[in-house]
Amino acid sequence: MNPFDQYADTFVELKSAIERNSISSGVSSVNIFVDEYSVVAADSGDAPDLFPVEIFKDGNYGYQINAYNFDLSQGELTLAVADTEFVSDLATITRQHAEKYIKRAFRFYSNCKKLSFIDELEESSDAYELASYINQNIDFIKRLRIIFFTTGVSTIQKALEFEQIDGVDFSRNVFDLVRYHNILANQSVSENYEIIFEDFGVDSLPLLPASQTDGYQSYMGVMPGDLLAKIYSLYGGKLLEQNVRVFLQARTKVNRGIIDTIQNSPDHFFAYNNGLTVTAKAITTENVNGVHNLKKIENLQIVNGGQTTASILYARDKNKSDLTSVSVQMKLNVTNSDVSSDLVKNISRFSNTQNAVREADFFSTHPFHVFMEKTSQRIETPLKLETGIRSKWFYERARGQFKDRQAYMTPRKREQFLSEFPRSQLVDKTGLSKFYMSLDGKPYLVSQGAQKCFLAFADIISSQWKRDPAYFNDDVYKEFIAKAIFFIEVDKAVAASKWYKENRGYKAEIVTYAIACIAKEVEELKLSIDYSKIWTSQGFDAEQLAEIADIAKNVREIIVNPPASTSNIREYCKKIQCWEDIKRLNIASNRPIISTLTIQKTEAKERKVYAKKQGKIDLEIQFEIFLQNLVDSGEVGKLLNKAKQTMLLTPNAASAFRKLNRNSIILTYPEKDALKRILKELQIEISR
Repeated sequence: MNPFDQYADTFVELKSAIERNSISSGVSSVNIFVDEYSVVAADSGDAPDLFPVEIFKDGNYGYQINAYNFDLSQGELTLAVADTEFVSDLATITRQHAEKYIKRAFRFYSNCKKLSFIDELEESSDAYELASYINQNIDFIKRLRIIFFTTGVSTIQKALEFEQIDGVDFSRNVFDLVRYHNILANQSVSENYEIIFEDFGVDSLPLLPASQTDGYQSYMGVMPGDLLAKIYSLYGGKLLEQNVRVFLQARTKVNRGIIDTIQNSPDHFFAYNNGLTVTAKAITTENVNGVHNLKKIENLQIVNGGQTTASILYARDKNKSDLTSVSVQMKLNVTNSDVSSDLVKNISRFSNTQNAVREADFFSTHPFHVFMEKTSQRIETPLKLETGIRSKWFYERARGQFKDRQAYMTPRKREQFLSEFPRSQLVDKTGLSKFYMSLDGKPYLVSQGAQKCFLAFADIISSQWKRDPAYFNDDVYKEFIAKAIFFIEVDKAVAASKWYKENRGYKAEIVTYAIACIAKEVEELKLSIDYSKIWTSQGFDAEQLAEIADIAKNVREIIVNPPASTSNIREYCKKIQCWEDIKRLNIASNRPIISTLTIQKTEAKERKVYAKKQGKIDLEIQFEIFLQNLVDSGEVGKLLNKAKQTMLLTPNAASAFRKLNRNSIILTYPEKDALKRILKELQIEISR
């Protein structure tokens, strides 16, 4: 069997998607490729949110950067460089080939230290802007991560490698098609990487066995603070379970109490700190006199203690703290390879119950996403006169669902599926957060990257869901999709504009700020955007798009000319100051498009009230269907036992169960509420 066979379909699909999106958007295939890999790399923890740039110089002393992230608070600079040679055929990537590109990225970083290099760059170029920014902050860089994106299959056994150069921790990461394929296939959030303690100057860590079942084994141990800092410095976000990683990226303030303890009472750290909860795929131990000595650990994931870990590294880097006396208690859970992923999720969920990573941070499984996913499978778009067909939007709750739905279809079935769910009508949860927050008047948050934007969105939606689940109904689903249409249409209008084609760059920032300007003007006129109209038309007309593009052009003129105190345009766009500067200019005022997009607030409110009433009726109908199915399936007794075992049974709930056992679903409101609370606590979903 050809070793490439298992990746051939992924390569063909990736290549087709790159070519298709490049043609439709007018963006180069390399940029589309980098965007796709950047999103997947951020999801997996291989990189933080990356911002695209076009930096390239050919020749023996050339350099190349395709995306970057500079986290000053953590002292981390991430540079991404894309393979431009293996895009037509699936091929093997050798170490020599990968090293050539990594050296090009490192050469740019090294050149940034020299003012003479910066002086020779074109001031309007991405190279000048990034090089200046790096040069101004060069003393703050503690870690340099270079990630190489390639569509080939790497032969390098150890994809992530580490060394120290001039006092900076330098890591190189080869992100190839195998890594991309495995993440999309949901085989593993993290690749199969091994942490061998001898590589960090530690022979082993003693472990105490705590418990063992068919699904996992638990151990207690002590992690030296300096070892934890070294491991986290190398692996970064790859060590953190995704929800914890999102939380830390969105809230970068370190824990002052942890820092103070390390600084003033390092020998008391073990007593004061709650410690770590970690999971692993497998471990290698050596038994000596009955003691389990941990030598190697595979796929280490920190599911609780991310803030502790980040703060320890911060103390080492920023405060030059001595970590030799710092020890951290560690609960290690080794999960079998065939165990359900729900176990790992629950370890993460329950470990974080008393900490700052709230329920909103476990948002990928939030019922809002289930609601969006199920509704998208049911609601058809209005009939398109030009085609005479209806279609549906596909809401991708988890990455890869759209592809998975087609995995085993015949060509004819796949064609039918894509007719029903066109690729152009695919929306994922991070994209939805960007659309929502732009129209909510927070373009500076959108500009800070997908992770921070998503967490802010999660906080808003989860609070709304907890307060009033009946708010989420068919009309609200259509409103969310209308917001997606709004954003996508503006993005296309900007990409197609002559002024943008003549001077590309900052499209993401231009689009979100242009949309926010329109939303601001609508709000100030005490009107509401008519999302129902956008849903019905599934887009904008040519006049509306032309006017939106003109608003976007004015936005661009402002953001590319930031205040003298700001040298980096993207950093400027991440600040609320940028939004305040743009708001003062009232770019969207007196624009005819406003009247074509809006309705009176009273009318919008009446629509929501009616939809909410309908939503409540639908919820009650769904609940009664659930009760009837429960009775018909004979599962009432099982649910009753679970309620007793978890001590959730109340007098009203007991009364409800007695009626259900008599095959009656006619319950009082208190009985219904008691049952709903039990179902919620047991995380049993009532299908909507």
